Amino acid sequence: ISILMDSFLTVLAGIVRGTGWQKIGAYVNIASYYIIGIPIGLLLCFHLHLNVKGLWAGLVSGSTLQTLLLFLVIGFTNWKKEANKARE
Repeated sequence: ISILMDSFLTVLAGIVRGTGWQKIGAYVNIASYYIIGIPIGLLLCFHLHLNVKGLWAGLVSGSTLQTLLLFLVIGFTNWKKEANKARE
């Protein structure tokens, strides 16, 4: 699961960087990993005693959330408008 999410995430992050939306990518990254993924991993690891599996699950959940959010940003983009901006 981790490798699958990471491969989608790499493509989506490249699209976000290529369109000049580095701030959006940074905010999504911070929210996904530092606000959601790491706390979930710590909760699963230490409070639910899942150990390393819990940490891994937290990181995978952060990666999955980041992939979903970037997919939504890219999916709702007006690409005709972006293409016109690039031509100017």
